[in-house]
Amino acid sequence: MELVIPEDNTLHMMRRSIVEENKLCLCGRVFTPYRPYQRFCNEDCRNLFWRTHSHYKKKDIETKICKECGNPFDTNDGKRRYCNDKCYLKHELKRRKPKEKRICLACGETFKTSHWSKRYCNDECRKKARSA
Repeated sequence: MELVIPEDNTLHMMRRSIVEENKLCLCGRVFTPYRPYQRFCNEDCRNLFWRTHSHYKKKDIETKICKECGNPFDTNDGKRRYCNDKCYLKHELKRRKPKEKRICLACGETFKTSHWSKRYCNDECRKKARSA
């Protein structure tokens, strides 16, 4: 079958005319899909289908101990290790403490850093050294 496309039609109208065969929804309604892969007549039917046919099963809620504060908390996420964002950030700040003292190449002040290539104490010194 050859598809004849009139010159005055827009791409949207062409797609619409290709899909215009009626389909039967799972609820029993006949509908005209606006996409070739559309399976449901509306969002409610789609949501109902996926709620009843979902392969996702909720995991059991288990009690874990927070690695930062030691308080117990309930979760269904097997990877969660902290009870809240505050504890996570506290742990990250401890883990990422500045490890060594260095001397700024521009001003001569000492500063702490954990980055292996940092040579200047702040942005101003870096810009000053670059422009010199």
